[in-house]
Amino acid sequence: MLAANIIKELDKLIQLHRNLSELALKKTETIKCNDIETLNKLLQSEQKYIKAIDQIEKARQTEVEKLLQTKDIEEENLFQELLSIVSTSEKARLIEQREQLLQVIHELKERNQLNQQLIYHSLQYINISFDMLRPQRQEDFNYSKSVKAKTKSTKNLMFDSRV
Repeated sequence: MLAANIIKELDKLIQLHRNLSELALKKTETIKCNDIETLNKLLQSEQKYIKAIDQIEKARQTEVEKLLQTKDIEEENLFQELLSIVSTSEKARLIEQREQLLQVIHELKERNQLNQQLIYHSLQYINISFDMLRPQRQEDFNYSKSVKAKTKSTKNLMFDSRV
């Protein structure tokens, strides 16, 4: 069992990413309901998951490096090199875990893109509503009374050469 620690770390990564994906699903519902307080709590929880994922990923990388160093393998294509030195059962497990992790990450990425679009559209709606409530400035200077009055007063001051 050369890759037992790596398999264990990958299991943790998959579980953390699944939890993060569930959190992203909750964020979608929270965004739809405009519940800002709950959204802030979910964002704080998300940060905790991201830190945990970062720590587990570093531990996984360390385990991979240790295993490859014991076999005197240079780090060119790590996954392929790793698969070449482990047993058949570990190889199958590693490939399965890699596929699961990639799938969960893909789902999480799609969910986050949806959340980003929902937030963007919510902000657009807020801006449009705000613009409708704000009083509009009159910027049509050509047809206002003050401009006509100024025009008449300047005609009276002009020199009339016909007289």
